[in-house]
Amino acid sequence: MAITRASLLSILFFFAPAVLAANACSGDQIAAVKLVTHHETRFLPGSSGLKLKGEGRGEVTHYFSVTGDEYIHENSERRIPTGMLESGDFAYRWEPYEKETWLTGEHVYRSSKGSKRNQNRYSQTTEKDHNPTIAIEEISPSTPETDSVAGYRCRLSRQTLNTGATVSACNLRIYGRNTPLDWQQTHQNGSQQTKRTQSLTQTCVDRSLFEIPERDWK
Repeated sequence: MAITRASLLSILFFFAPAVLAANACSGDQIAAVKLVTHHETRFLPGSSGLKLKGEGRGEVTHYFSVTGDEYIHENSERRIPTGMLESGDFAYRWEPYEKETWLTGEHVYRSSKGSKRNQNRYSQTTEKDHNPTIAIEEISPSTPETDSVAGYRCRLSRQTLNTGATVSACNLRIYGRNTPLDWQQTHQNGSQQTKRTQSLTQTCVDRSLFEIPERDWK
């Protein structure tokens, strides 16, 4: 199919935001997409037996670099039982914890800090899709089952698991990688795990953000 001058200009215009973002960064910076999400796990009575890590909440900042590396920083807290009240109900406290994750090529590095949670681990992973020419690839408005999250159009998906829980998400591609912006898993008793996007932006960040720090990796 022949490409006309008009269609070529439209293609260049479509790719312009990613190209401009890369060119606008200084020598010690790199173009990236910054995704900020809030997550929450909420139990309801009768939640015993569910494969949930614990009732909690927090914020995650996820950076995708134009070169394909990723850095994820999480500040969260989980609710820990501390004893019994006179009413017979449990008493709780909120325990903070911090996680950092680096994904580079075929390796992933995970570091966590918190009460009894100080760990530094690395492992191999499958290499992800990567397209440096498009920072944020929106879904066409003409595509069925779409929604708008943080100003970007994403594709809705829903499925029911063998446990009876339902999972819904709204996905788009960031540098070619399929990424959920909003995500929710609802169990049969009403308990929920959710992730909601707070912001999605193109930015320039220090290259050092994606460098693996010297730690006792195991």
